[in-house]
Amino acid sequence: MAQALRTFDTAINDVYKLTRDEFARRRTDLIFAKYVVPLSTAPKPGFAIFYNPPTFQPPLLIIGLNPANFAPGDSLKTFPNKEMLCGKPPTANSYLDHTHLFAKALQVGFAGQKALFKATRGMNLWFFQSSSDAAKAPRELREFCSERTKDLVKIVKPEMILCLSSHAFASLTKGVANYPVSGATKARFADVNGTRIWYSYHPTASRIAIRAVGVADLPIVVANIAAARKNRVKKVLASGS
Repeated sequence: MAQALRTFDTAINDVYKLTRDEFARRRTDLIFAKYVVPLSTAPKPGFAIFYNPPTFQPPLLIIGLNPANFAPGDSLKTFPNKEMLCGKPPTANSYLDHTHLFAKALQVGFAGQKALFKATRGMNLWFFQSSSDAAKAPRELREFCSERTKDLVKIVKPEMILCLSSHAFASLTKGVANYPVSGATKARFADVNGTRIWYSYHPTASRIAIRAVGVADLPIVVANIAAARKNRVKKVLASGS
């Protein structure tokens, strides 16, 4: 187990190093600069992948689109933006330790599943900070981050994944049929190579209508995730393995 964890840590750090090198390489390109050198870390490159210390085989991995703001206010320079965008695995659990809108929305959505929430890890499809339209970032940068995300999913090996981004859900379930989540308005799920991947609208989306659906659907999706985990445990116990 110790060797496996060392291998896991090395693999995680390798992805971070690869990303640091890519962002540093792009820092002088005027098209890339505002994405790879965010206000919080300027004049140095900076990015955020995980929202909490990565762990091997977590029960759930949340994947959003990109980091927007880790602070409770509007300023992207305010604590803890610089710390979270330092380009290294975080030491804080931003879902529990920080007071930004996203953390608060997740705490509400997972209110009935506190143990699951504490063990849940989170990351982004795209690693650059952008509080506007992240999809307008250079295609090469978006593709670079998307491929690293797929690498990290293979490294982390979560039991299940919850996408709070349609881009993330489409990227991870490409070509696979998806189905509605019972009781939810817009949430979906798909099974990819034995891993169930869920999708729900973002609970802090900029568009009010989308946000309202995300707020309503998230607790329903979380309850379905908890039920799916319970059923999996029952099957394992029944099989005796």
